[in-house]
Amino acid sequence: MRTYSFSFHKVLSALILAGACLLAGTAVSAADIPSALPSAELPSLPDYGASDTYSRSYGTLPESYDSRKLGLITPVRNQNPWGTCWAFGALGAGEASLIKKGLADPSVDLSELHLSYFFFHAPTDPLGNTKKDSVSLPATAANYLESGGNNLFTMFELASWIGAASETIAPYETASTIPSLNSSLAYEDTAHLQNARFVSTADLNSVKKLIMEYGAVSSAFYYDSRYLSTSSSYYYPRVASYNNHIVTLVGWDDNYATYHFNESSRPSAPGAWIAKNSHGTSFGDGGYFYISYEDKTLNNRKDALSYAFDLEKADNYDHNYQYDGSFGASTLNLDNGECLANIFTVSGNPSGREQLKAISFALYTPDVYYSIQVYKNPDPGEPESGTAMFSSKQYGSTTYSGYYTIPLKTQPVFQEGDTFSVVLTFRGKNQSYVDTFVDYTSNTAGIQFQSSATVGQSFYKSSGTWKDMTRIGNKSAVARIKAFTKDTAAAATSGTGSGSSGTVNISTPRIRTYRCPGYNSVYLSWTAVSGATGYKIYRSTSPNGTYTRLLNTRRTSFTDTKRRTGTNYYYRIRAYKTSGSTTIHSGYSNTVRVRVVPATPSIKKIRLANNKKNLLLTWNAVNGATGYSIYRSTSKNGTYRRIKIITSGRTLSYLTNLPKKGSAYYYKVQAYRTVNNKRVCGYSSSSKGYYRQK
Repeated sequence: MRTYSFSFHKVLSALILAGACLLAGTAVSAADIPSALPSAELPSLPDYGASDTYSRSYGTLPESYDSRKLGLITPVRNQNPWGTCWAFGALGAGEASLIKKGLADPSVDLSELHLSYFFFHAPTDPLGNTKKDSVSLPATAANYLESGGNNLFTMFELASWIGAASETIAPYETASTIPSLNSSLAYEDTAHLQNARFVSTADLNSVKKLIMEYGAVSSAFYYDSRYLSTSSSYYYPRVASYNNHIVTLVGWDDNYATYHFNESSRPSAPGAWIAKNSHGTSFGDGGYFYISYEDKTLNNRKDALSYAFDLEKADNYDHNYQYDGSFGASTLNLDNGECLANIFTVSGNPSGREQLKAISFALYTPDVYYSIQVYKNPDPGEPESGTAMFSSKQYGSTTYSGYYTIPLKTQPVFQEGDTFSVVLTFRGKNQSYVDTFVDYTSNTAGIQFQSSATVGQSFYKSSGTWKDMTRIGNKSAVARIKAFTKDTAAAATSGTGSGSSGTVNISTPRIRTYRCPGYNSVYLSWTAVSGATGYKIYRSTSPNGTYTRLLNTRRTSFTDTKRRTGTNYYYRIRAYKTSGSTTIHSGYSNTVRVRVVPATPSIKKIRLANNKKNLLLTWNAVNGATGYSIYRSTSKNGTYRRIKIITSGRTLSYLTNLPKKGSAYYYKVQAYRTVNNKRVCGYSSSSKGYYRQK
């Protein structure tokens, strides 16, 4: 396990990615584009070094490429007068992906104002799972339009189904008035983020492949207008302390000559990216310019990353189950083979059914193997309990860092009120760990990301034990795992593991014995179930509260130890049967209440003592007893009255008077334990009597 700047039980690392810009006024100059977000160290991506050390082509990659020539690029926009380059860069890349897939034409226009506004005014999702999550403006910001942003934050916003609305919903031309948008518009998206991929811009070949696959990428670098030549060529020769601008890269030219750049600062070799800016068509060459491959901020900064945003039409799914409602960038560092999971409650189609179509996750680490399993109605706190929905796990692998939506090969149907867990297992191809993104309360570049979490929502598994992510530090986190469903009229899946309807054919056990063998323990036994692999035991401190699974056992009895004297505990049991990777469960047994009290003593003997003038009662010691109470009656089944409280647990006898001649006394002994200055009494012993002859 690696460590970063702070840790829980595992490590939650805050990432700070720069790449924001502010544009004040109409003229473009270094002074007009100050930094909005400072940069900081990130977990390491592969060390690509400087781009001039890399091959300028790979496999079938051409020496030049321009998505404009293929009709994949939308018109140049103008962010003036605000610092929203991050929104223009990202949506420019997203628009290209829609056109590349044939889902839109070059007239498509997504709203940068919508993206900017709802980033800083994060709403609660329609299912109500992201309540209390929020994003707050930096203290130094005058308004949300000059607060900056970056591609990583944008990736998480778009993944929440926010920020890809039509320009007609929120026209940018109205931004001169710094408008407020109605919260009802938050989820009026034209498109939904399906995938996002990001790489170091120094990795030329990977960036080129992303441009060819998706049409364009959104990239961060440092911009200073003094280094823009009259031929619209840009090369910054120094390592900047931060990146301040984002553009959309639409192509490249490996042979773009060095003489195009300013004579005072020219790269050593030809080659440049074709960049679409957001300063209007009066900038550069109709709004475009060339950035040298050797630009120092593209090669020596960890925040110089290029992002492809793969969008789909917004009707691809009906519901997005998610808990990550803010857009900060924190990671949870997992050792190979460890797991993440979220448990969701089906609620999107009241009185109806939903089919689970796909799930998503986000990884900082590239080149990762993963597996997926879904469980129906898992136990609280146990994502791998319940009924497995797949006969075998679904496997896959990633190449780039980023956000992945995975269509499920088996798509189970759930009904309202069902719960289901999505369990992900990760293993690095080339490393012993995986950095997976989580939502965590943090302050990044002055932007406050507030993440709220509730016990029972999000988990990670370490050393074979599931741990709730609200309990791994002084602040809680949630995994960035989402589940996508569509409404359906199909029958609910019973959970045989095949994704088809099946029958649960295992009987329900019944608790038959329950008692306290000691002041801190409870004993249970139950009926055996034919064919059962084992039994799961659950406990709660209230009859309708949350039941925690204690263990799995093949036995039909169990002693629960280290319980608190005087506390009521509730128990229930269910049987399970495992065949291969499929597990089916019985119904729950009867629920029993057990109050933890000292064990019941037994009277050993009643005999004459003190020269036959008295009776002496003796009894066995009870573990943990503070003392004993003595009760007496004149008939075996009569009313017993307490006659003595013995205040020492080591006193095991009592001397008392004789009954009258021709009569009898009957006695019972009861152990007690003092808890918080109160006596907690156990059960009375069986009665034992003495008859005095006439």
